[in-house]
Amino acid sequence: QDYFIAGPSGMGYFYPDLYPHVDSAAAITARMMQKADLSIVNVIGDVYYPQRLAPYFTQPNIDAMFYYTFDGGYVGLRGFATCFNDKPFISARYTLWQSYVTAPSLADFIRGLPHDPSVADGYTLVSVHVWDHDVDSVISAVQLLDSNVRVVPPDAFVKLFKKGTGCRLGGLSNNDIRTDAMNKLSNAPNPCSDKTEITYYLAEKNFISLKLYDATGKEVKVLYAGTQSAGDHQVTLDTHDLSAGTYAYSLSGPGINAIGRCEVVK
Repeated sequence: QDYFIAGPSGMGYFYPDLYPHVDSAAAITARMMQKADLSIVNVIGDVYYPQRLAPYFTQPNIDAMFYYTFDGGYVGLRGFATCFNDKPFISARYTLWQSYVTAPSLADFIRGLPHDPSVADGYTLVSVHVWDHDVDSVISAVQLLDSNVRVVPPDAFVKLFKKGTGCRLGGLSNNDIRTDAMNKLSNAPNPCSDKTEITYYLAEKNFISLKLYDATGKEVKVLYAGTQSAGDHQVTLDTHDLSAGTYAYSLSGPGINAIGRCEVVK
């Protein structure tokens, strides 16, 4: 298995939670993956529902699942991991995407995580948005990491995860994850003309920054930077001084990387 990325999972870019017959979709996906010599299924979805994903873990040639939430820049579950049938389910913790998370900031985030192979937080799945970043960005991030951080291809990542954790994982329950995933970064009204309220949820006390970017990825303003307690939060974005168009706002911090978009009309 001479690869650096996980394959497109047989059926490509799709949402299992939208399929009326998940058992059938899982079986077809597994057959296509087997033909392509793939063993890790990549899934994109909106909300984490274990019962919708369980059929994939019954397929003999699927060894693990990498999961990305479409909203929140693919990292809405913030690296949450568990196991089904002794097979790892691992969500993306960070993503290299435009200027929201750069190589230096990615390295800083990873340095702040536990360097303990026996816990799930000792492992970080990174999604690379290839429209904005290339292999040079990955190399830049790797070169900034501490010497006790290993960067490995997906198949080795899964093997190390299983060996280190033994797939005996605690942490958030399914209900906790479902509730947390539904409390996404969002804003209302959207579109807006004079102001909009950006709301988000923090699972724990954290240092966060909330920044606004224009359509080119250029930082426009810092909306908030500081430590906030766990719970629901709200920040007002005044759009009087903004031109009409589409803007992105990012919420970032240790273990947090979420992205929202708003439309400004005049």
